[in-house]
Amino acid sequence: MKKHKVLINILFIIIWILLFTIMRYFLKISTLADLFTFIKCHEKIATITFLILSIVRISAFLPGMLFMIIGGLLFNPMLGFTLSMVSMIVSESIIFMLAKISFNSRFINKINNKYPELMNMSKKYNHQFLALAILCPIAPTDLACFISSYVGLKYKSFFLTVIIANIPIIFIYTILGQSFLYSIYYFILIVVTFSVISIYLVKIWNRLAKPISE
Repeated sequence: MKKHKVLINILFIIIWILLFTIMRYFLKISTLADLFTFIKCHEKIATITFLILSIVRISAFLPGMLFMIIGGLLFNPMLGFTLSMVSMIVSESIIFMLAKISFNSRFINKINNKYPELMNMSKKYNHQFLALAILCPIAPTDLACFISSYVGLKYKSFFLTVIIANIPIIFIYTILGQSFLYSIYYFILIVVTFSVISIYLVKIWNRLAKPISE
């Protein structure tokens, strides 16, 4: 498992190096202004590239939050939101299927030993656990998707939960990405609002996890 993880990370790093090289030396993109100009002139290529990267990010264990913010920064709010939602549905569905066909007992035991509270929370709270994991900033969303699938959550419930729970979180991160283009006051307002919501969600997460893990 460790060897596979190292190889996947190396492959992902190589992909990023190739993308950087292509952008810097072939497409002549060296500043953010150059990138915006390129996206405006080649929107289809830009959207497909972003979509692919935001899906394969799971192979390098990168958080979806990062790509939601980038999507809000690079594209208009509607397009950025749509791309992030599609990528989350596809990437989390891949994780769902991997959990269903996973026969690596060592990997499952490792998760169970390292995160016993997540296994128990998923069994007790079902799709509510998954929804909270998606919304809560400290929760490992991808791992929660894997565990939810492994403990027996049906795909229909999984699919609906992923969509419904991701709507507000993608909206916030997309607006956060957009806020970089406007005044510092707008950015601070979004950050403060998100922080207040996050504190409340973290308290709920800790309250649900604490009695189970003890």
